[in-house]
Amino acid sequence: MIIGKSRIGIGRLGIASTGAEELAALANITILDRRSLWMQANMNIVGVHMLYTHANMDIDPYNHRQILANMSIIGRIPIQTLANMSISDREVRSVSTNLSIIAVRYHQTLAAMSILGYATKSTLAGMTISGDVDHSIFSNINIAEYGELFADASISISDSLDIYTSTNINISDLRACTMPASMTILDKHYWAIGPEGAVLDLSGKVADPKPDGFGIETARLGLPEGRRVSIKDKGIKGGEYMFHVYFNNDTERLAFQRIVNNDAENYVLHIGRSDRFYYVKKIATNPEKIKNARGPVQRVTCWMEDPCMYDSWDQGLLFGVRALPWEDAYKFNHGTAPAPILFKIGGFHSGGLQLTHPSIKALNGSEESNLYIGPGLLSNEYVELTLDGWHKRYLRHTYADDYSTNNYWQYDVIQEGCVLANGQVSVPAGRWFYYKFQGHPLKDDIELIATISKSGSPQIQFSIDGANWQTAVDAEEIENGTKKYYLTGTEKLQTVYVRFYSPSGSSMTIQDVAFAFDRDISSQYDQLPVCPTQEYRKLRIEGSGSSRAKIQTSFRSRWHAQ
Repeated sequence: MIIGKSRIGIGRLGIASTGAEELAALANITILDRRSLWMQANMNIVGVHMLYTHANMDIDPYNHRQILANMSIIGRIPIQTLANMSISDREVRSVSTNLSIIAVRYHQTLAAMSILGYATKSTLAGMTISGDVDHSIFSNINIAEYGELFADASISISDSLDIYTSTNINISDLRACTMPASMTILDKHYWAIGPEGAVLDLSGKVADPKPDGFGIETARLGLPEGRRVSIKDKGIKGGEYMFHVYFNNDTERLAFQRIVNNDAENYVLHIGRSDRFYYVKKIATNPEKIKNARGPVQRVTCWMEDPCMYDSWDQGLLFGVRALPWEDAYKFNHGTAPAPILFKIGGFHSGGLQLTHPSIKALNGSEESNLYIGPGLLSNEYVELTLDGWHKRYLRHTYADDYSTNNYWQYDVIQEGCVLANGQVSVPAGRWFYYKFQGHPLKDDIELIATISKSGSPQIQFSIDGANWQTAVDAEEIENGTKKYYLTGTEKLQTVYVRFYSPSGSSMTIQDVAFAFDRDISSQYDQLPVCPTQEYRKLRIEGSGSSRAKIQTSFRSRWHAQ
């Protein structure tokens, strides 16, 4: 039943109209139609704008309906009030309380909010969300400022994103604030440590990485009665990395401890990349007590003398015995820091001659540097430029013989009355044999490891001319069995003769020897072979006497600390 169809001036039951617009009052109406309907009851309206009040609504999915009831509104702006709604259509709705959402869209639920400010605020509470998007959960917020703030509480999150969790926040300033609490963040990048070629993968177990060093060290000295300070460069501070490793159980921790321990040195450390690493000179590792950790935690500190990262790809090759002169293949430095071209050369007896006057040249189309090795190498003596040697300006020399054959001993020693047989050299009373080592000045005393059986008081001696001998290791120091000896007095010498001597009433047999010593090349440091960034270089090895040498090269691009 419909009462009244006229425009202004037609009175309607129970309605008072005092405006210039058409007003409609409908009550107790049954409508079976698909048109938009207006239903109003018990209303007093003073205004010029349309107002909407919704309550107790059932809405079918194909028609837009508005039902208004029991409202007294005095105002000039649209107002929306929503409560107790049952919606069954395909449009997005905003509902203000007690929501459980399972979806893949962004949803907002509003409840118990007190906001004093001019910025838009979002307050969310009592939500359970299962979806594929980032979610923010807010509760118990009191905001009295002009900036947008986020306060999070009681969150359980297990994904790969950075999360900020804050609780019990009272903020009253003009800036955005974030207050984190009780979080352990594991680095998802690639981490590995251990011997080169056999590292332990620590990806997803490392937290709190703290790099240090990689910069210039200086000494500062204040000048008396003045305002100036004297600054002296002390070189590059070695790189240092401290981090925590989290394990699931003690079995994992102990397996890690067996490989990475306080005695570990000369390891590599991958940080962020599997194709680059730092050379680690020394490691310290200790258990760490962290109450909220899920399992055992180990604190690891690594010290690197070189602040650069190196490529895992070695462009060098093992060439074996090659005819001299010999040229290597070109090597390219892909990195951002100049890189040394490392080498290892072994003497070789050929044509009845030892290798003499070997030299290493770096070529860039033409000769760029020329490093002189020394007067000569014995048939099993190796000289090597290592990474440490490049930084500290020395060449590493080694010589070894287990006397299993006569291939070296017969060429490398001068002897009187000694016999090599059955894998050992016999030195009877009054007899001797010696080696002659030549090259740059020795940085320290020669190190010797030998297996000796003695009778009486044999000696190990040294000389600079092969005629006048001094005791390097006296009889009391020599022991039966294998032992390391330091040849006292050989430091700083260039040409050194080392003699095994049995005085009258003594004798000894020697099963094997291994010499190691470093030679100072500071005077030729500018002649070391180096490949600049984004350029090619190669080596040329020359020598006289023997026409052959044992050759090996090594080269890795390198980058400044990252």
